[in-house]
Amino acid sequence: MSSPTPYASLTNGEQEPSPESLTFDGFKNRQLERLKEVGWAADFLRTLTLEQWKFAHQATLAMVEKFKEPGLKIEDINIVPVAEGVGDPFGHPNFDKAYGVLMDTAPMGLWASSGSLINLLSENARPVFTIKVNGQEVDTRGMSADAYTSFILLEKARGVDPLPDSVELARSLGKEIVSTQTWLSGEGDALKNHYSAMHVVKDLAKRYRAQPDDNYHPPRSRPMLKIPAVEELTRTA
Repeated sequence: MSSPTPYASLTNGEQEPSPESLTFDGFKNRQLERLKEVGWAADFLRTLTLEQWKFAHQATLAMVEKFKEPGLKIEDINIVPVAEGVGDPFGHPNFDKAYGVLMDTAPMGLWASSGSLINLLSENARPVFTIKVNGQEVDTRGMSADAYTSFILLEKARGVDPLPDSVELARSLGKEIVSTQTWLSGEGDALKNHYSAMHVVKDLAKRYRAQPDDNYHPPRSRPMLKIPAVEELTRTA
């Protein structure tokens, strides 16, 4: 039996990526160009080793292949530096312990059926989200509050307007919704009547206790995975 497809595209998904965008150099140059005006993010990219860049490139190709039917494009997948604790309103972000994630940074992510979202957290749904990178299986249900908050902070620093998952974005697209929300797939705390999500309110990432039947804040899934530390890559090589 084929795995269920919990996504529907916001795009037509028909445009083929350029050959250059699929190469290692094309991927790396795109990341460097994207963050070159954001000092702290550009500095982080310079700390990545060749092995980490290669992992990120291979994971990007695998994610595009896995989610090409719902319309995920290679330019939607980008590296985001994450500071530990930045998503905790009562915490203190630790920028000395920043790590990199690879995630879908499209304005509205990929649509995820709210009715089936709870079931998608189960171990049985793992094949829907799993990709293979260097022979290792990786689950892309990794979205956390820290990662999402760092993503929004980065988009603000890049001058993106309107911001992803914001009221302003929904209005600009003529959508009959308040805003989209991104499912925190890495937190795994969904219950029958709610699940954790985040969206943007007044330019800030806010946690939202989402209801499965909330048509005004439709859920989005953003495939995400952590770029392993150098020692982890060495261990699995």
